[in-house]
Amino acid sequence: MGIRGTAKVLNPIDASGNLCQWLSRMRSATILVVRLRGVATEAIKNMVLAGIGKLIIMDSDTVCGEDLGAGFFFRDEDVGQKVRGIQL
Repeated sequence: MGIRGTAKVLNPIDASGNLCQWLSRMRSATILVVRLRGVATEAIKNMVLAGIGKLIIMDSDTVCGEDLGAGFFFRDEDVGQKVRGIQL
């Protein structure tokens, strides 16, 4: 027994038909992220891996110990320092 016939699995890239245009827009995009906390760190990682053109991060808070576990932007020596604007 089994399923007869054919099933078409849709590939999101094929379905959009505009992959080259999308990639071009990503590579030329500028994104501003305000407040570098938890979910923002993961979103930033994904945008960088996708090939974003320019990323600007702004945060006026002070780095605390909890930030070291939540993000890859901070090191031990950053604790107690103000977060500065970062451009990637």
